Amino acid sequence: MSFSFSSLFPVFLGALSASPAIAIPPNEISEKLNSVIVFAPVSPETGLAPLPLDFELEGAKRSVYFAAFSPSAVQQLIKERISKQDPNIVKGIKFAPLSLAKFDETVQTQLADNSNNRVIYVPDPDQVPITEKLLIDQGTKPSEAKQIASLSPSVFCPSPSITATPNSGPLKGESFIPCSTDYGTVKGLIDKGISDSPSLKDKGIKVLVFPISNFAGILATQSEDQVGDIRILPTPSSLKAIEALRERSKK
Repeated sequence: MSFSFSSLFPVFLGALSASPAIAIPPNEISEKLNSVIVFAPVSPETGLAPLPLDFELEGAKRSVYFAAFSPSAVQQLIKERISKQDPNIVKGIKFAPLSLAKFDETVQTQLADNSNNRVIYVPDPDQVPITEKLLIDQGTKPSEAKQIASLSPSVFCPSPSITATPNSGPLKGESFIPCSTDYGTVKGLIDKGISDSPSLKDKGIKVLVFPISNFAGILATQSEDQVGDIRILPTPSSLKAIEALRERSKK
């Protein structure tokens, strides 16, 4: 696999913005985003459809669709945003896990139908410090890196790219380039690869970070030959939360 994330630096850095992340455009929604898990307020009746909340934003009352990128992000969203505007609304909110691709595909229709609708992504607070550090390492100004890290969820990838082939679990036997919304997952795979094949150490493999909207643009604009082997692994805490929900539903 000859694809290198480093080759995207000029375009990537030029497109960075410190503005809050918004819904990914329909033409950039990739099936690869199906493995990115978000937690969103949903309809109490169905438990499936994303539910907008009445929220003061940009100096006006808006209908806002929230997508939190981890269980910690859900708690931060409730504590620092929703509760401060309306403590009573928290009691009636139900969050459910959805794929990012499904979430964006669903809310795009609502955004098109009503100019008062908005989408806010809430990054995993556990990933914010390392995202800020990596952005600075990649050439972003410190002040901008801090804003981007706090406003936009990110995807982490190895560069130069490496191929992972798990020998157990649901991905057993599959070979892919591992990216993730969790820094520790990618760093752990790099360290394991170097441990198993010491020659990889000479390649200087490091973790790069891409805000989710920029990463979606990469998937949409690069050829299948370049990005076809990329798989985005979900944050472990999100998988743990989903498993807990499954166990709870059995009782």
